[in-house]
Amino acid sequence: MMPGADGTTPSSYARRVRLARLFSHPSGRAVIVALAHGPLLGGIAGLARSDAPRIAEALAPADGLVLSPAMLPAAEPVLARRDRPVLFVLHRWQSVSRPAELLGYEEGATGELCSIDEAARWGADGVMTYLYVGWDDPLREAREVEAVAKAAARCRELGLLLMVESRAVRPERDADGVARPALARYHVRLAAELGADLVKTPWMDRASIGEVVEACPVPLLVSGGRREADLSVAIGRAREAVQGGAAGVVYGRYVFQDPDPGRALAALLEAVRG
Repeated sequence: MMPGADGTTPSSYARRVRLARLFSHPSGRAVIVALAHGPLLGGIAGLARSDAPRIAEALAPADGLVLSPAMLPAAEPVLARRDRPVLFVLHRWQSVSRPAELLGYEEGATGELCSIDEAARWGADGVMTYLYVGWDDPLREAREVEAVAKAAARCRELGLLLMVESRAVRPERDADGVARPALARYHVRLAAELGADLVKTPWMDRASIGEVVEACPVPLLVSGGRREADLSVAIGRAREAVQGGAAGVVYGRYVFQDPDPGRALAALLEAVRG
């Protein structure tokens, strides 16, 4: 098919439509729920075979879902709806943040979990991948950069969105727990320069998020991270993130491990959308 008069191609059209769907709420913000922790953490609470269908149903109101390939069947009833969430399939696996009790490594590694072509065949609107910087071996960082650049190119060809979770291998806070926004400013910008449509990065604090948003020319999403505080604390962080300019959040364990995932999601939607 020839490009349209304005240069639109089928793939660029598909990407525009998918991005617009994700941010279609009048607030212009999005809440994405991740159910893709299995490859990293195993069968944790909320991801057991008996839990998954019930939890997936409770997450239907989310603007988007990030799923590992194994979670796709459980979410099928939700994804078959006319008003379904935008679907991101996990493209790459990582062991960088795997805990010591699960045989975690000092640095870890990343590798392909599901090809972008296969994600497209699953009906995905996009894929999520990782970008880690700060390896002891600079060639490992170079390979990370190449992998993200190749993923971005393939997503452009297929009309899929690319969400990149950018992080540092080393701690992004100093010894006193204070955020180091200069590091985050670097890796979120690198992710965007490589072709990310959306960049996901860890929570810092409201002031730091504002700095990081300014460095990122594409929508920035803040992640919830491990469940280590009360839900109200996580909701407060989400509210501060969007007040600082973030385009939304990507939360996982704070939602699907809550005793009432639907209630947790509703509170998160209210906080982010305002």
